[in-house]
Amino acid sequence: MRKMLKHDLRSVWRVWRIMAPILLVSAILCGLVMPLSKYFGFETYNILDLFAMQFIPVLGLIASVIQLAANPMAWFAAQIMSMLPVVFFVITLILILIRYYKNFFTDEGYLTFTLPVSRTKLLNSKIIMAFFWMAMTAIVCFIAYVLYWLCTTDIEYWREVISEFANSGSDVTDDNMPKTDWLEFWSAISFISGFLVNSAMSVVCNFMVMLTSITVGATIVKRAKLMMGMGIYVAASFIMTCISFTVLFISMHYLSGTTAAEHFVSSAFLWLGATVFAGLCVVAYLINKKHINKHLNLP
Repeated sequence: MRKMLKHDLRSVWRVWRIMAPILLVSAILCGLVMPLSKYFGFETYNILDLFAMQFIPVLGLIASVIQLAANPMAWFAAQIMSMLPVVFFVITLILILIRYYKNFFTDEGYLTFTLPVSRTKLLNSKIIMAFFWMAMTAIVCFIAYVLYWLCTTDIEYWREVISEFANSGSDVTDDNMPKTDWLEFWSAISFISGFLVNSAMSVVCNFMVMLTSITVGATIVKRAKLMMGMGIYVAASFIMTCISFTVLFISMHYLSGTTAAEHFVSSAFLWLGATVFAGLCVVAYLINKKHINKHLNLP
């Protein structure tokens, strides 16, 4: 099992070790464009506000136009930073899927299944390394965005933040200390944690279904295996998208309420969605395992 994990680790590491440093260095260089552009007479702005507006269709277009007109240098840097993490994530995903398909369902499959290891362990090793690389890619992308944000911020801004933080406790007394509404506090914690877990399980479920679609497509037909797998994934992805949108719609409906009880109901639907996605992950794994063990269709 360890040897298989090491082999899968090396197969992706060869490309990943080049892409990760490129992404991090690019994040720093793109981030430095914002403060350096002041010396060329361009305006500066709050990069977080414009990034937040990108998620709103109309405001995103307006933000992009404003950004391009005010500071073309920063605009191009922002576009690069918008694309690089996505490209990094997609390339990693493609590498994982290629290794999975080639090791199991091409001529390499004959060698793979002659190893003195059960097919279940072979499948588990692929899934473990797949999630490992997806998690590492997500961490590197997060670090890249943090570096980009830190580099776009002026030193004067950090001086003000440190100064305000140092003086924040001087005016606080027992009389003017705000009272904490613990019910609202815990409802907010429940919603945030539910949203994060639901989003994470949605991504995990999509990936598990992707692997299962490849397996089923490759085992039920002799030709056009990848096309069959893609068709199965599209159909399954449509169902998962409907579930995700339904959960989010109901959750946001209750979140707009004014009471803590409605906010807890909103969180409950997010946790329910996460549970559904977890169940779908288990079903996808069992289907994958069954086809690997009993219905293998090598060329």
